[in-house]
Amino acid sequence: MAEPSQTLTLEQALELASQHHKAGRLPESEAIYQQILKENPEQVDAVHMLGVLAYQVGKHELAVELITKATTLQPNSPEAFCNLGLALQALDQFTESETCYQQAIAMKQDYAVAHDNLGVLYQQLDQYEKAVTSHSMAIQINPGLLNAHYNYGLVLQKLGKTQEAILKYQHVLSLNPQQVKAITNLGSCFYELEMFEEAEAQYR
Repeated sequence: MAEPSQTLTLEQALELASQHHKAGRLPESEAIYQQILKENPEQVDAVHMLGVLAYQVGKHELAVELITKATTLQPNSPEAFCNLGLALQALDQFTESETCYQQAIAMKQDYAVAHDNLGVLYQQLDQYEKAVTSHSMAIQINPGLLNAHYNYGLVLQKLGKTQEAILKYQHVLSLNPQQVKAITNLGSCFYELEMFEEAEAQYR
């Protein structure tokens, strides 16, 4: 593959890398990000997205290093702080992760994904009431954010609010019938309520 600098502008190279990234062609996207950084080590979009890619393949320490650099280069990017929160959370650095999500939200109060991610973190810390607040806020901002509905269902299930959890999972499945985790958890909710036929149907 030709080097991006030989045939493409920076904007075109970033767009091509983004297309590969979104399509799951990670080696192709990584090659372009790396070439961009070879020419300009502080090109913030390439630094950031290479960090996101590292997170996606489980290289969490590298992800933290790269996305931290991105937040230094561009300290007003809520997306970078949100992604840094994810990488830190994967390393069990929960306090630092929470701080990053809060920074992202402070910059962009209607950042539904950051609210939802913060809710997932609170669930991991068994702070369920805080999780409810965060997931509720994410859904209020973006009612179409399926992950937020699913995650809200999880916390409701953990709180023993099984009927409410069922409604959340059913909403997710009405929009995405292939969401396997929602199907499984819906079955578990029915089982908890001794609705065994309904549970069996979900498990099947």
